[in-house]
Amino acid sequence: VGDSYERTASVTVPNGIAGDLYLVVTAADPAVRDNTPPFEFLYGGNNTRVFGPVSTALSPSPDLKVETVIAPVFADEGGFIDVTWTVYNRGDAIAEGAWTDQVFIEQVGVSNPERLPLKDFGYTGAVLVGLSYSRTEHLTLPNHIQGAYRVVVTANSGGQLYERPGSYGNNTGFSDPPMAIRVKARPDLQVDEASINAPPEIPGGGSISVTYTVLNQGRAPTSGQRWMDRVY
Repeated sequence: VGDSYERTASVTVPNGIAGDLYLVVTAADPAVRDNTPPFEFLYGGNNTRVFGPVSTALSPSPDLKVETVIAPVFADEGGFIDVTWTVYNRGDAIAEGAWTDQVFIEQVGVSNPERLPLKDFGYTGAVLVGLSYSRTEHLTLPNHIQGAYRVVVTANSGGQLYERPGSYGNNTGFSDPPMAIRVKARPDLQVDEASINAPPEIPGGGSISVTYTVLNQGRAPTSGQRWMDRVY
């Protein structure tokens, strides 16, 4: 009773905050997880004091910008493409740590195009102010797509590296001109209607012999898999 204790704490101010702040100290705060403060009954209302204001300013921060994205002009669905992108640090502080560059494609000329992910690539290291890094990757396109697409690269896609608020808009770059994705040659099985041969009369409960011819009218052979024909 009548005793006291003194404590010094190191407090980290979150990134992206500027202006006047107030420091709030609460002794024996019951809101702290796993905290077991003493029972004060009627005397718990004076446990908090406020100090301030404390003036804060934004600290220098990196600003990653995808400057270029290079992709082929023509490609085949399900085929391979080589994509090269370059990311500059346009901020006023070194970009240091680990973050992810995301690569995907989206169709050109449609509203609200679906973004089809190709792959994510981690980057670990440091990029000094005004310098850049480039990367080239061999990527596989999805099947069953065709038309004009562009390759999209977003640096620091998960926000692992802190960048100043308002500077994330230049983290995404696009390939230009668009990439024309062509449909691969595929087989096209068709039943030759003129080849179907069956008896003109069928007895109930009996069996008949049916012959027919299936043609591959496509631009590629079948790949050897087995399948079933249905006659009904």
